[in-house]
Amino acid sequence: AAVYIGLALPFGAFSMDSSGNWYDINRSLTRLIGRTEEELSGRNWLSRISEGDRHRVTAELNAALTDRRDIDIDFTMSKADGAALLVGMRTKLEAAGHYSGNLWLNPTR
Repeated sequence: AAVYIGLALPFGAFSMDSSGNWYDINRSLTRLIGRTEEELSGRNWLSRISEGDRHRVTAELNAALTDRRDIDIDFTMSKADGAALLVGMRTKLEAAGHYSGNLWLNPTR
């Protein structure tokens, strides 16, 4: 059942450097969030996180980057129309300190 749920939910992919900058953002992610690649590139994605979650996510991101570990976190992002999206984000540390990442809708939060 978990595999089916994971395949049924929309998700997007991105790459992230060792400073937390997003790049190689796929079209599925921009459609999911309702934002352009430019609005999510670099550290711009952090400004799309709700104010209530931004400090916690930024602290977790910075700790994970410092410790060179994967990230697995849930938070709320805002779409361009102001609607809130509950999302999950998971990254995996790859070679040279860069990360591959996925972001998906998280209806269970």
